[in-house]
Amino acid sequence: MSLNTIGPLAAQGELQAPFDAAVIIPTGLRESLMRAVRSVFAQEWPGRIQILIGVDVAQGDRDILRQLGAECPDRMALTIFDPGYSTAQVHGGIYHNAYSGSLRSVLSYAANSRYLAYLDDDNWWAPHHLTDLIPTIDGFDWAYSFRWFVDPGTQEPICPDDFESVGPGRGIYNDKLGGFVDANCLMIDKTRCHFVLPQWSIPLLPDGSGEDRNVFNALKQNHSVAWTRRPSVYYVINPDSGTQPIRDKILAERGHRLTAPQRSKSAPYAHKNESINEYLLSNLTRKLHLGAGTNVLPGWLNTDIAPQSKDVIALDLTKPLPFEAETFDYVASEHFIEHMPLAEGVRHLGECFRVLKKGGKLRIATPDITRLLALYSNEPSDLQKGYVDWVTRTFIPGVSGYNPTVILNNMFYNWGHRFIYDQNLLALVLTRAGFTDLAARPVGESPDPNLANIENHGHQVGAPEFNAYETMAIEGRKP
Repeated sequence: MSLNTIGPLAAQGELQAPFDAAVIIPTGLRESLMRAVRSVFAQEWPGRIQILIGVDVAQGDRDILRQLGAECPDRMALTIFDPGYSTAQVHGGIYHNAYSGSLRSVLSYAANSRYLAYLDDDNWWAPHHLTDLIPTIDGFDWAYSFRWFVDPGTQEPICPDDFESVGPGRGIYNDKLGGFVDANCLMIDKTRCHFVLPQWSIPLLPDGSGEDRNVFNALKQNHSVAWTRRPSVYYVINPDSGTQPIRDKILAERGHRLTAPQRSKSAPYAHKNESINEYLLSNLTRKLHLGAGTNVLPGWLNTDIAPQSKDVIALDLTKPLPFEAETFDYVASEHFIEHMPLAEGVRHLGECFRVLKKGGKLRIATPDITRLLALYSNEPSDLQKGYVDWVTRTFIPGVSGYNPTVILNNMFYNWGHRFIYDQNLLALVLTRAGFTDLAARPVGESPDPNLANIENHGHQVGAPEFNAYETMAIEGRKP
């Protein structure tokens, strides 16, 4: 038997002060435990978090626990309860709960926090899960979030659950059960719900399941509740569940058909960079931002060869993109592709096509050589005059007057530029890569809200109007 708390806070002897939240995870040490715990590590909530992992029957390697201990963030602690036996009757123990015996009750009382959240080892949370729940529960006895359904075969989220785990008095279980909330979505204030916690050990059904329904019943009958307004739990559907036929029917009516679980497949992504893993596993709409620089786009996987922010991932785009085919819904870059020679740019756009999902969209913003050649007009417009004056004053010291040749050479040879496109050539390259429905857009404008207002180069250089003059933006779709 072992009971041990590890991690930076434990090493510093800073465990006595109650944590802002505790997370209870019963486990059989399945491989998916790594994903579940890492989703807690990735929580945006800045407070102190205690993660209590209770080992029921060790079906996997205990080395998983050592690995997780080594990854534990500075503001968190891992408490490992590994008694060496199961407390569940199905494995020779005392308690009828077939899935964790008395572990959830034991760890709930042992947790050094008034606020308890629960997570099964085959599910995971979005980074905003605790950020949503902790303010929501303030002043209430318990709170809950909503969840996504995850396909058991692909391990991909397929749609929000708006008919099962939707709270008291709601959903398809309202008439029979008064509603329902999945354990993975719960947060409980144990100082107010002290006598609810034994219900985790008492199943509702003869097969040893349904303890979560008992907990839900006790909570809704006697305690005040609040809820968040968005899903933040990724719930992997169990195709062997007794309620699955009902769920299958509803999902099928919405065009969703589940694929069969694959042995040893707990996550479709396996990157050395855990920030990439967490982004891909925590975002239903996945958007890849290439060459981000200082333009950090919310909801995007922001990448750059030399990150200037902790929110940007290092990625060398002269190499193949380190993602599986059909990973992203959107790919975008701004003032980047002109830094590649033509052959390298062609290869890169082929990589963008590969990692996009069918129906996914690409947006490329880059200087347009046609706009520069137009400066040779015998009667330049006020915008062209202003553009030439701004470039000359800002980037070409010692030169004055209206001199398009200087501007053209500056664009070719300054800032590490290697190849400047016009619309026709860029469209040809995109078409040969496989893209269809090509359309030129003004800087910052798009009929797709995911691609609108994402360019920021003009503000970075302090001249949005002149940046818009020299820049073309082209969108394309993967058929």
